[in-house]
Amino acid sequence: MTTESEPRPEDAAPGEPDSPNADAPAFIPYTRTDFGDDLPPSDINEIDRERVQFLEMAQRAQANLENYKRRAEQEKSEIRRSANAALMRDLLAVLDDFDRAAAMTPDAIPQGEGAQGWLDGVRLVHRNFARILEAHGVAKIDALGKPFDPREHEAALHQETSDYEEGAVSQVFRDGYTLNGGLLRAAQVAVAKAPPAPEPTDAHEPTEPPDDDQNPIPGAQLN
Repeated sequence: MTTESEPRPEDAAPGEPDSPNADAPAFIPYTRTDFGDDLPPSDINEIDRERVQFLEMAQRAQANLENYKRRAEQEKSEIRRSANAALMRDLLAVLDDFDRAAAMTPDAIPQGEGAQGWLDGVRLVHRNFARILEAHGVAKIDALGKPFDPREHEAALHQETSDYEEGAVSQVFRDGYTLNGGLLRAAQVAVAKAPPAPEPTDAHEPTEPPDDDQNPIPGAQLN
């Protein structure tokens, strides 16, 4: 004769008071009373083992899904950043042209009606264009006079000068920029190099005797 299975905590109907085992772990092993006396203990243990195995498989699958979602979001963000960087790098060439145009003095522009207005218009477009790039995270690298940094600077040549410390940037040929803190384009610069020291003169170096024709002895007669 089989005994009636005892109610399990998870089988409690909604609204019923919590059972004394409410604080028990989520996993509760099956017992003989769950299946009756007809099921041998070895089968109950096998069912428990399979249930634990399936639970672990489900937990691993859920963790893998969460990791996949996180990696997919990171990859999408990286693709967006790469696309923005490529676009901003192309726009820097336009900004370079504006820099060269804005650097022109009024004397370099053919004088005539509207010449000054043309220059003011170019400078206005230049400022607005630079402001738009800055709003999207583009920032100019302040390189002049700073120690040479291969992560931000590209050395075009070494320049002998005493105006800057050796190893510092003495001239900027092309401005460098960052995008949201990361390098967008390195600055093309010249690196200061100390000029060679003058060769010392020997104070004891023998001098040539004076030429008698050039410096005659007083009182001497010249033939």
